[in-house]
Amino acid sequence: MLPHLIADCYVVTQLRHTASKRGKDPTFRVAPAIELLKKHLPEGRRVVDIGPRNRIEPDLLEAAGWRVEAVDLWPMAPGIRRGAMERLPYPNCSFDAAVLIHSLEHARDLEQAGREITRVLRPGASVLVEVPVGAEPNAHDRHRFDVKEDVLRPFALAGARPEHLQTDRRGGALRVLFRLDRRLRVTV
Repeated sequence: MLPHLIADCYVVTQLRHTASKRGKDPTFRVAPAIELLKKHLPEGRRVVDIGPRNRIEPDLLEAAGWRVEAVDLWPMAPGIRRGAMERLPYPNCSFDAAVLIHSLEHARDLEQAGREITRVLRPGASVLVEVPVGAEPNAHDRHRFDVKEDVLRPFALAGARPEHLQTDRRGGALRVLFRLDRRLRVTV
């Protein structure tokens, strides 16, 4: 199959899934993630929320005291910027933290997503990733995650040297909180 057709299939699949869940309330997922992040990230810090779909997730993060910018491949609400996690529309070192709740498994290119997320984060930034556990890859959920090392790998490949802080596994989801090495050097 030609590369441009593969890309088009990816985009169509992601749009179809997003549209079907545009009004879904993610509070049951976001609340435990916020509690985990609060232990390691002071209020007032800049957070990029990658793949929130609608305004509920960024609003909950803002209510917890952080300054949030949201980006999604297919934003379904005002105030969410359009962009792919493999090519984020932000300058280098823009954020103190990144939150990816059920979005990393959709990456077109997991290693490139790790590089790009690392690029927009400041050295020492916190990253919170929540993914489904053990799901078989398909056209929409493209990557399988079983253990924390699966989550850390794309960031390690980006040269970020992630420092694991905490893991929480329940309800079919794996939450991994880590910090990027303070000596991180990003090159573009």
